[in-house]
Amino acid sequence: MKAYNKDNIFAKIIKDEIPSIKILDEENYLVIMDAFPEKQGHVLIIPKNESRNIFDIETIDLERMMGLAQKIAIAQRKAFGSSGVKIVQNSESSAGQVVFHTHLHLIPYFNDTDDMPSSLDTMEKQAEALKKALME
Repeated sequence: MKAYNKDNIFAKIIKDEIPSIKILDEENYLVIMDAFPEKQGHVLIIPKNESRNIFDIETIDLERMMGLAQKIAIAQRKAFGSSGVKIVQNSESSAGQVVFHTHLHLIPYFNDTDDMPSSLDTMEKQAEALKKALME
């Protein structure tokens, strides 16, 4: 297995070396808006512990990440009225992994629209709506 690269983009985002639109910043996880969303409200859950993907993440970290995914998916439904959610975790290049730091994509789906955020301002508004929904 390849070694973890401490200079990957998510490691830099965790260390605040690269800006992101944060939804939740907890002790062990960071939730941010995806910079290249597939749908409105597309977020990433990024564990702060170093791991490349599902093959080397600690089981407890993976379990906690899925619990957080449920919490975020419920908030997406409250904030945006999504009808469903797709959870994606690519592991290794052959499966489409591009950033080699474990992360989950939570992509909300809608029955009646395929609206996409078209600007940074729109994504920031979506982030605020998600934060509010998480507080409810």
